[in-house]
Amino acid sequence: QMLTNSQGMHAVHAFSGRYDLSGRRGIAQPLSQLSALFEDQLLQLPVSKGNFKGATCLHFACEAGHEENVEFLIKRGLHLSAVTHSDQSCIDFAFDKGKIEPVMEAAAKAGVSHLDMLPLVDVAKRALKLPQRSTAHRLLSSFTDAAVRADATNSQQQKQGKGRKRQKPPEQEKTDGRSDLKILLRAVELDSTL
Repeated sequence: QMLTNSQGMHAVHAFSGRYDLSGRRGIAQPLSQLSALFEDQLLQLPVSKGNFKGATCLHFACEAGHEENVEFLIKRGLHLSAVTHSDQSCIDFAFDKGKIEPVMEAAAKAGVSHLDMLPLVDVAKRALKLPQRSTAHRLLSSFTDAAVRADATNSQQQKQGKGRKRQKPPEQEKTDGRSDLKILLRAVELDSTL
């Protein structure tokens, strides 16, 4: 208990990105003795609460790009695909800190193939989440209905006031009959964030 902070992180989590865990001068063995845990139990111990709940030593070694510890931890049975409670994998930790290259090199040394690592670098997971098509269409329709009514009102007022027909801008002439394109152009004209 004395080796765990208020955020549920054990000392081994904090040290896994800074100090060697294995070898003669490794810190894993002394920490396991202080914690009254077997070394394998200590290395697989997840963070118990807070922002990093569920993270293991491998998450923090990957975040720091500590090649020796990444290799050691993979060889001891930890997995790069392990996720925290906020769905962050070890690769996500490395990616967020720009340490993906050293992690991939260390994993390769530990016997993990690049083909096994590629699915872990999930580009789609990092992509902008888009609304469902029907929801987006409804929202854009409601947005443009008001804008189209305002345009129609302005158009009628101009016709009544000037007695002549207003000329359409070239973009609008091209989009007559294509409501989706009209919506998009109107959103751009109004500098919409939609």
